Amino acid sequence: MEISFKCCNFTIMFFIPSDFDIKPGYFRHESSLHGALHTYRVMCHVLLLGDRMKLVHPARLAFCAAFVHDMARRHDGFCIMHGPRAAKHKVPEFMPLFNKYGFTNEDINSIKTAVSNHSQYFELRKDHPHYLVTSLLKDADALDRIRLGEGCLNTKYLRHEVTLGLKDFSRNLYIKSEQVTVSGFADMLNIASKLWNTALFP
Repeated sequence: MEISFKCCNFTIMFFIPSDFDIKPGYFRHESSLHGALHTYRVMCHVLLLGDRMKLVHPARLAFCAAFVHDMARRHDGFCIMHGPRAAKHKVPEFMPLFNKYGFTNEDINSIKTAVSNHSQYFELRKDHPHYLVTSLLKDADALDRIRLGEGCLNTKYLRHEVTLGLKDFSRNLYIKSEQVTVSGFADMLNIASKLWNTALFP
């Protein structure tokens, strides 16, 4: 049975959290820097961005893109090709999961574009049909740069004004998630939900 998850009284995503648990073998390169916890936090950032921007379907697609976005990394260093590799290999790998939630071929193309572009220097044009999903993923991913240290998130590269207001949330989510055992996505979702309920957003 699907769960309707609500944050800030706005329904963003209908999903079964355990469907998005990250299991051994999902990542080509198992990593503490770009691995499960990072991925779960980016997924939560997508949900909150979708909530704050009143976007439902684009947030669902960006959420799925976030799930696979770093799975094709071969190392933790600088790499612009892990996005295209994930779009080529990881999105098809999880097609049964995405089909379960009724995504169309165009939805899948949008997920692939977001995954591919997230590691690239170039930005999609704002009139590109996949810009919104891609920009949600890229901003959500950028928010977790807090894990790299203060000053590692350059706000001038953020695409949405609302993302600026989520810096404290992303910092708190990172700190909290590193202090406890996170066994699956539901655990991260629980941490994020508690922070959402107490957050003061601009």
